[in-house]
Amino acid sequence: MSNEIHRCNTRDNNNLHLPIVSLSKFNEGAYFSGINVFNHLPEYIKNLSNQKCLTSSLKSFLYQHSFP
Repeated sequence: MSNEIHRCNTRDNNNLHLPIVSLSKFNEGAYFSGINVFNHLPEYIKNLSNQKCLTSSLKSFLYQHSFP
């Protein structure tokens, strides 16, 4: 996460860093796509600690929104 790399309080502070790679196949893979989906989630879902609440909130959010 960005807050582990620098201590500045920025708006992308809770986002995961995307790895820098030169292969385009890696950029289209599940690992890279998963990080992109996580980074586009709202903060209230990222901050949930209870797995049951996280799962239900994530499912309902993904049903209502689609990602490119």
